[in-house]
Amino acid sequence: MNDVRADFRPHTGVTPIRWQRDQPRPFGYVNGHAEDPITGETLVMVRWPGTLTDIPCRATELAILD
Repeated sequence: MNDVRADFRPHTGVTPIRWQRDQPRPFGYVNGHAEDPITGETLVMVRWPGTLTDIPCRATELAILD
């Protein structure tokens, strides 16, 4: 299993793997990590354009920008 904290370091650019085709693709950046209190899964905290707070996302839902 990949280490989420090593793969998704702070300030790494990300985009969702799935999005609505009729909408522009959003690009955000990693702002940190959090742990899901129920499952214990490490989540990636992403700041998306237009949001005031970081949004928790699963690493399997994100692609890293080159």
